[in-house]
Amino acid sequence: TFKVYYAFSKATIDNGYRVFRQGMDVTDKLELVDGAYRLYFELAPYEFKDNLTITVNNGTTKVCEYTSPLANTLEVLSKSADASVSKMAKAAFNYFVALQNYNG
Repeated sequence: TFKVYYAFSKATIDNGYRVFRQGMDVTDKLELVDGAYRLYFELAPYEFKDNLTITVNNGTTKVCEYTSPLANTLEVLSKSADASVSKMAKAAFNYFVALQNYNG
């Protein structure tokens, strides 16, 4: 498995906003790291092309929602002007494809 991280400003969470992953409230699982709240979850290699949905609500009002497979995120990062970011994203994508296709 591998970990996917999301970060949220401390002020957002301290003001009562709630964070949901795939519709499940995960706010209580956030960790305060370097002045921001962080959420991570683990994915199996075969899941990296599945949609992941993170939603932030203020009460019952949806403030924002992020839905994307990790594969899309890696594709965007692979086009970064920063050569080290681009190289890392391409390597990660190829690694996950190889794990997904592994039959051992």
